[in-house]
Amino acid sequence: MKKLILLVYIIYAALPASDAQAESYLNGTGDPNDPYLIEDLADFDAFASDPNYWAAGVHTKLMCDPNLSGRTYTTAVIAPDTDNQDDVFDGISFAGIFDGNVHNICNVTIDPNGVGNDFLGLFGYIDSGAEVKNINIEDVIVIGGNNSEHIGGLCGHNDGSISNCYSNSSVIGIYSPSSLGGLCGGNNGNIVNCNSTGSVTGGGYYVGGLCGSNGGNIINCYANNLVSSAGPGSGVGGLCGSSCGYISNCYSTGPVTGSVFSSYVGGLCGLNNCNWRLFGTISNCYSTSPVSGGLERIGGLLGDVSGSINNSFWDIEIGGPDNGVGIPKTTLEMQDPNTFISAIWDFVGETINGTDNYWRLCKDGIEYPKLAWQSMMGDIACPDGVNLFDYAYFAERWLEDDCDTSNNCGGADIDTSGIVGIADAVILAENWLEGTE
Repeated sequence: MKKLILLVYIIYAALPASDAQAESYLNGTGDPNDPYLIEDLADFDAFASDPNYWAAGVHTKLMCDPNLSGRTYTTAVIAPDTDNQDDVFDGISFAGIFDGNVHNICNVTIDPNGVGNDFLGLFGYIDSGAEVKNINIEDVIVIGGNNSEHIGGLCGHNDGSISNCYSNSSVIGIYSPSSLGGLCGGNNGNIVNCNSTGSVTGGGYYVGGLCGSNGGNIINCYANNLVSSAGPGSGVGGLCGSSCGYISNCYSTGPVTGSVFSSYVGGLCGLNNCNWRLFGTISNCYSTSPVSGGLERIGGLLGDVSGSINNSFWDIEIGGPDNGVGIPKTTLEMQDPNTFISAIWDFVGETINGTDNYWRLCKDGIEYPKLAWQSMMGDIACPDGVNLFDYAYFAERWLEDDCDTSNNCGGADIDTSGIVGIADAVILAENWLEGTE
């Protein structure tokens, strides 16, 4: 029956919505409590090809791990741009709510074969009010064509909300003028609790490990990408190429390499402004990214000195050179939690700087700070491993229900449902004594 309905969708895909299209191929109604369910690859294809599933207020939930191996897309898989004659998005944007349900979408290949298609990624354009959350994408290859702009592993451009997402991708735009990132090409919305690995290589402006250009908010994120420039553009950074927005509680670790012609190359961000008209704010961030190459304006934290930089550090023994931006520290100092706690960073195990517990460092002198959400399921307090310390921490926050505004109740809302409750206790029990020595 599903195959028959899918055939009908293919035949009528080019027609406007009508009563003949009222029946959904996917199970569910699209309501918050009854989302459309993607249960197999055919379901995913139906979702990706039908803009009715992308409409504002429509909820979709992933129930499987789609493997797109053997396919090569020439545009974004979902919500693609339809006119490459300009750098404006001309297609139907994604305006709904997509919950990846902590599933994986893997082996995505996008290659327009030299054609300058824009807004490339799993999602082409995520609109204001839309949400994409709880999704991992792995083994993604996105190759820009001549003059392609806005290229990322997860999305070409985001005006909405991206949260709890991970991208492992290779993003290449040798002939792309601007905005290439491992997770997102450009961002004017919110990116929270996300990370990116892989590689990003660009030939133009604004090349970053997580995001190419940012005019929105990037909070509690990190990037560990090989970031490199192969052209004369400016704005190359381990986390973000260029930002005139707000970046808080983030870090970068991957190497950043500028070309002999590129300028404004930094461990965390290349530029802290957008066209020198709007300026960004960076707070409580750090970088251990080795920085090399570049023609001019190169730094361990940032390539330029504009905007506002607050309580942010870089490892002077690894990164560099020192251009006077950010606070340089030795490796030993960068592995000491007191370096950051004295700068008013909110860590697990202290309360003087708050109880949201954004950061965690359990092994002094051995590792750098990590974001608290990176720990294994159930490991919400130091020392490492799921043990009685986690149980005591969890019990103190039992039934707290303001978790959306308090960093998941300091990590005690393990399932990110918004409340510390039974479901979180089950996760704690399932992982009991995991990771303990």
